[in-house]
Amino acid sequence: IVPLVNLTQMMSWPLIFFGLIMSTMSPYGSMMFLIGVGCFLFVILFHLVTLPVEFNASNRALEQMRVLGMVNEKDYTGSREVLRAAAMTYVAALATAVSSLLRILVLAGGRRD
Repeated sequence: IVPLVNLTQMMSWPLIFFGLIMSTMSPYGSMMFLIGVGCFLFVILFHLVTLPVEFNASNRALEQMRVLGMVNEKDYTGSREVLRAAAMTYVAALATAVSSLLRILVLAGGRRD
């Protein structure tokens, strides 16, 4: 599904941009804009679905490191912090995507009035 998400993400912004421009000239512009927004919503949904997967993977990795005796207590604490920070990058990506979509919707709403 990752290649599909990457393709959808690449297509969403041009569709949104050209849809906004063309919406003043043609009804197809509004449709193009809505398809772009739909593509972007798909990307946001993917980010949302991957959040629990990433947090679970980090927790499982920490448990395996402890069970296999790969780290002492000090290293375990540092590893937990690093893996938590890595997982938080997914939260940041989701927040960025949502705020970008909200921004374009607010701008488009003001432009269409």
